[in-house]
Amino acid sequence: MKKILIIGCKGQVGASLMKLANSYNFEAIGFDHPHIDITNLDILNEQCSHLEIDLLINAAAYTAVDKAEEDEKAAYAVNDLGTKNLGLFCKAKNIPCFHISTDYVFDGTQGNYKEADPTNPVSIYGQSKLAGEASLKETWAQNVILRSCWIYSEYGNNFLKTMIRLAQTKDELGIVADQYGGPTSATDVAKALLDLTEKHFESVDVFGLYHFSGTPYCNWYEFAMTIFEEAFNVGLIEKIPTVNKLTTEQYPTPARRPANSCLDIVKIKSIIPEIDNDWKDEVKRIIKVLKEEQS
Repeated sequence: MKKILIIGCKGQVGASLMKLANSYNFEAIGFDHPHIDITNLDILNEQCSHLEIDLLINAAAYTAVDKAEEDEKAAYAVNDLGTKNLGLFCKAKNIPCFHISTDYVFDGTQGNYKEADPTNPVSIYGQSKLAGEASLKETWAQNVILRSCWIYSEYGNNFLKTMIRLAQTKDELGIVADQYGGPTSATDVAKALLDLTEKHFESVDVFGLYHFSGTPYCNWYEFAMTIFEEAFNVGLIEKIPTVNKLTTEQYPTPARRPANSCLDIVKIKSIIPEIDNDWKDEVKRIIKVLKEEQS
């Protein structure tokens, strides 16, 4: 059984990886902050160099997009230096390093972004994640970088769970309706990474950059309305709130968001034709899980 080290094992994708690894016949070993510090290579080596592992997946990241605008040092420490350190660790062990990046490396003026399209991040978060991509590529050739977007799950804090909480406490909400992307289940991201891992162990050359997101593409308002409808259908919320469409200008945030960061996923589908990415199916599944947890 191949052994995979998962960094950030308590985050949305990390928790999904830990849950799914065994179904792929992989043994998952997980570390998370504060028990591991990827910004310190000496500590990383001290804690992990003794492990007999075949591949590493980095699901750790500084993801507080707005906070990063005033905490640039911390964002770069995790997203750039931390990623570089994991690349150095994997190089020393001669094992692949798989890494999750973001649609926020783009400015959102184009949409339907392909892997080769020029990047132009408009936030500190996006800049730090792009720097991490570059650091990993420069550090270790055996890498997979998977850019994804709008990740949600039954774990942690995310848009889906925030919408349900607000619907349980408010009668009226305003949701941005002019930012477009692909809501992506953390479970589907984990499956994509594990599928690529499986291909690697079957001697398929999977190294490189990939885009992966849920489809169909939508805006935040449409995403929210689907969440409310499904939550109402299973009794997770008692009523669907009145939802007003907002423009980005009406909902200012410290960090700029891309207006259209939809990702083209043709490349990864050429490697994994049967890949799961229907976000509406996953919304239904996750809401059922949350309803069961509430019961």
